[in-house]
Amino acid sequence: MSSDLITAVTEIREHADDYRLAAQYYNGEVGELFTSAAVKRALRGAVGGFDINLARRPVDAVLDRVQILAVAVPNDQGATRRLIDAVWTPNKLGRYSEIVHWGALTYGDAYLIVWPGDDDATVELHYNSPVTTRMFYDPENPRVKSHAAKMWTVGSGDQELVRVNLYYADRVEKWTTKPGNKGKEEVDFEPYEVDGEPWPLPNPYGQVPVFHFRTREPYGRPEHRGAFGPQNAITKLSATLMATVDYQAFPQRYALMAASGADDLFAPDPDDETLAPDAGANDLKASPGTVWKLRGAAKVGQFDPADMDAFLRPLNFYARAMSAATATPLRFLEPSGAVPSGESLRADDAPLTKRISNRQSYFADEWSESLQFASLVLGEQLPAVDIQWRPVQVIDDHQGWQTVLLKMQAGVPFVQAMTEAGYLSELAESWTAPAPAAGEGSR
Repeated sequence: MSSDLITAVTEIREHADDYRLAAQYYNGEVGELFTSAAVKRALRGAVGGFDINLARRPVDAVLDRVQILAVAVPNDQGATRRLIDAVWTPNKLGRYSEIVHWGALTYGDAYLIVWPGDDDATVELHYNSPVTTRMFYDPENPRVKSHAAKMWTVGSGDQELVRVNLYYADRVEKWTTKPGNKGKEEVDFEPYEVDGEPWPLPNPYGQVPVFHFRTREPYGRPEHRGAFGPQNAITKLSATLMATVDYQAFPQRYALMAASGADDLFAPDPDDETLAPDAGANDLKASPGTVWKLRGAAKVGQFDPADMDAFLRPLNFYARAMSAATATPLRFLEPSGAVPSGESLRADDAPLTKRISNRQSYFADEWSESLQFASLVLGEQLPAVDIQWRPVQVIDDHQGWQTVLLKMQAGVPFVQAMTEAGYLSELAESWTAPAPAAGEGSR
């Protein structure tokens, strides 16, 4: 029995709820929180469908700008084209890469499992969420992979089984629970054997075939983790505001009785046929548009609804709090806010731009290693794979170009100035290539 098996199962289960919660905040699936149990019971299910989900914006703000533009093999001699034809295109990584990036940003961690395909001379790259998968590192060197694990369930009810795969640099161990066991102890498991397949399955490639995309080491943090608290406040304020709107449109009214009938103040009107025969004081319900009918009424009036500004002002505050907590420009969270331009826009985007560059650096390492491994599976060993990202920010305004011009006039090389302006260095270098000779076309 593998000593890593139960550790893997325990760790995956221990962290799964936190990862699910991060996805729920992104999807706007976290309901209103209550500080009072009595209010929770009274309002449960009363208000819904008015959710304002801003928690996803810190994720999308980064995701929209983390886009792979191209992959290249240095001194390729055709290797780049082979990589694209055999790995990139068949696995549709142009769009599939966005799923991997979304997982890493939303959960903080995401995994790519690379293994030979069912057909000969093919390789498959599959995204796996951290809810089911986890990487483990060498305790002495946390940068070295020890092994990885993936856990999932098959069947349902009494027939449900827990499957676990452990991925090592030299083998893959496949385990399954015995019928009727939940997989809490080692004795609950047995090897999962497939006809014609050895157990454990050899890994001839000398590497753990799982690649860990993350936002920090050793394990990531959801990009929108700082938005959880402000989002809870926004959800509560918006739900309560919508409940108040009903009272704005249909105020609750009341009728005051004469002093001589004070003893019967809360007695129901005996002529009101809408009340049950045994109706009493508890039948005076607070609800928009209703009238409290009291015997001997001498005066009528209505209760003033809550002031709308009591909700709208805090909504703006918590949007700003979310901006500060996640280092996301306020314009991504407050549509009514003015959009800066030129240098003001770049200064406003500086924290976001730095974070995007950091994510690109982390993701580039994993993409490079996973594509090298995929090529190794196909029999080709690549020295490296360069990942080219779409520029995070390109200067395209008058003031920005004036600054670029002043840099070059001060002696900054053209390629460097263009790179700082957000253009790819390869593209900038192509602009400095000599013009073709006469008759060979124009630049």
